[in-house]
Amino acid sequence: MKRLILNADDLGLTPGVTDGILQAHTHGIVTSTSALMNSTHIQSDLSRTQVECPHLGIGIHLTLTEGQPMLPIIKVPSLVDESGRFYKLNHEPERIQGINFDEVRAEWRAQIELFMDRGIHPDHLDSHHHISYFHPELFKVMLTLAHEFRLPVRYPPQMFLDQLGKEKVDRWLREYNVKCPSDCITGFYGEGNNLSRENLTEILDSLAEGTYELMCHPGYADQKLLNNSSYSKPRELELEILTDPEIIKLMETNEIQRIRFSDL
Repeated sequence: MKRLILNADDLGLTPGVTDGILQAHTHGIVTSTSALMNSTHIQSDLSRTQVECPHLGIGIHLTLTEGQPMLPIIKVPSLVDESGRFYKLNHEPERIQGINFDEVRAEWRAQIELFMDRGIHPDHLDSHHHISYFHPELFKVMLTLAHEFRLPVRYPPQMFLDQLGKEKVDRWLREYNVKCPSDCITGFYGEGNNLSRENLTEILDSLAEGTYELMCHPGYADQKLLNNSSYSKPRELELEILTDPEIIKLMETNEIQRIRFSDL
């Protein structure tokens, strides 16, 4: 059996991104999304998502690299700059050695609890800019919370799997008793040749038996996204491909079952 989670990252990043994700689910192949809980409009976006897309899995995009923390700055001083915003740890990974991992755990727990305050259980955990895979202790913090809240997680993408060590990652997942797909496919989104119908067709045609996640970033390039993100216009092409009737038909032809993390 071939099972595939098609997860759209960044719910709440901008209104246009949220619009695109919902379109990619209602008219395309996306089955899951990840919410940025420190977005200023995430509460209304979550309400809308629950009403318009009741079968869309909604996980939490644990954030440590963009925007402001949920907790008061005094409780997470090692995570923020002088303006009170998160350090860009994905661009300055050397700073990770100086952060307090207890503060990370407290901040990420606050993000999870804010989601759960809505009376719904998250579908899974992953992280913005893959920050939870930049350091073994960050990965362990995510696993600690995943175990505590009984949530699946994203399996580390290949470049981070190489850094962390596959044997260690698999051992930690067993030790913390956390579920995840067997792989995270990151070869569809981005600039250049990855982002094409032909490439997605090849990925789907070559999918082996098993359970996988394919990561994507559909959206509409609204002005807020254009002003604040280096990845903007390509999101519209992702949306176009993910809602292409031929791609939907290909999923059926290849007998690929579309699932959510909660179906693991």
